[in-house]
Amino acid sequence: KLYPMGYAACPLDHRLAEINVLHSIDAIKHNPTVIKATKERGLTVHGVIYDIRTGQLRLLEEKKEIAPTVHR
Repeated sequence: KLYPMGYAACPLDHRLAEINVLHSIDAIKHNPTVIKATKERGLTVHGVIYDIRTGQLRLLEEKKEIAPTVHR
């Protein structure tokens, strides 16, 4: 099925996007400035996915399992 702007999505596309966001959250949370702001000001980091079909944002669960990274 094609969505706006010719975007074709499948379950794998959605999962890859989730994994990308979850890895980004992990990287951001290890940034020294973010660590300091979390401790001093209670900063929280959230990951969301934009659903092009519905125009809505979907909040990702932080504890969602991330597939292992394969290095070649």
